[in-house]
Amino acid sequence: MSSLKKIYQSFRTIHEKLPLPVKRFYAPLFKWRYANFFNIHLRTCFRTRFPLVLHEGFDQEGNMFLLATAGLLARDQAYWQRLLFPKSCRQREMGIHWIWKLPKILKERGIACDLLVLHTHRLFQHLIPTLLKFQIPQWIEFERNLTEPLKGRKSQKNDRFSDVQRQIRKHRLSFEWTKDPAWLERFYHEMYVPYIQNRHGDEAFIYSFRTIEKVFPHSEILFVKQGELPLGAILLKFEHKRVALQWLGITDGKWIYVKLGVIGALYYFSMIEMKKRGYAVLSLGLSRPFLTDAITNFKISFRARISSQETRQPFYTVCPIRNSCALRRFLIANPFIFYPEKGKPARALFIDNENTFLETEMKSRFQNGYPEGLSGTHVFRVSPDVMPVLIRVVKN
Repeated sequence: MSSLKKIYQSFRTIHEKLPLPVKRFYAPLFKWRYANFFNIHLRTCFRTRFPLVLHEGFDQEGNMFLLATAGLLARDQAYWQRLLFPKSCRQREMGIHWIWKLPKILKERGIACDLLVLHTHRLFQHLIPTLLKFQIPQWIEFERNLTEPLKGRKSQKNDRFSDVQRQIRKHRLSFEWTKDPAWLERFYHEMYVPYIQNRHGDEAFIYSFRTIEKVFPHSEILFVKQGELPLGAILLKFEHKRVALQWLGITDGKWIYVKLGVIGALYYFSMIEMKKRGYAVLSLGLSRPFLTDAITNFKISFRARISSQETRQPFYTVCPIRNSCALRRFLIANPFIFYPEKGKPARALFIDNENTFLETEMKSRFQNGYPEGLSGTHVFRVSPDVMPVLIRVVKN
């Protein structure tokens, strides 16, 4: 029996023996919102021992890459495998170990690991004995400021608003609102579930119908149609002065509807309508922290910014272990958002030559998009001689 279970059973025994008036005093602390905090955050805090899994495969250039993960769920492992390995990879389980022993165990067993990724609380990142580590959030929330003009200037190449307008006119797309509970079941079973399964595969996390049904009294569904045929829908959740794009679906998960521009139309009509209703901010939901991610880039192209609300998302602790050619290629090709030890989130940009910084920076910021809300860019130089070194911090 684990020590955590023993502590839990001890508290339960004490709880059962306490008189009812005493129980009534502390029982409100364990309502669902507090229970969620204790179950997720405190349990994660006390966990410093994880199963170690090795993932071995080839990158896009054909170089061998070895990834080690600890504490990641199956869908998170699938995400990192997709990020690193264009084809399949082999997986090996290496037992359960303390996080501060992981680099030593890999070295002692002669495992040439390129990258170590852990899911542990930020409080324990200092226990990992590596010189370089990044705190990367699993998810980043983006939002759109509706007080600004929705359509960008002609000089902004990453503004998607005009492109979406053209697709809406070309395919004669329209929209419709509903709060009918009967449509909720159709949205869930015919749009949301098929789309998430087809889009994310092994990485998919599908909310239960009961979870969505509980939110529905404070929500509305926006459908995008072609004639009378619904092609897709999105559920918007209203909370105080804020509104959020909560769940999205495409009819039968058909990719042909995505190519028609249905997802862009859902975002477009949501922004237009929420601006008309007087909302100042529209949350565009969660996206991955890598700036090469398609969904992340899609939201940035609407001139989205990183949410001003403090993130409560779990973090990956990412540690480069071996200065291999495969690792350097991966870091250069995949800038990401991370949290420094202090301050707001920042972008990590890796270059192989300090003289190429200006060209890379211009391309990354103005052509591939650069979301507002970042404190700046941390530029690291990579070379065959030494591990990545921080050479410059460019403030916004």
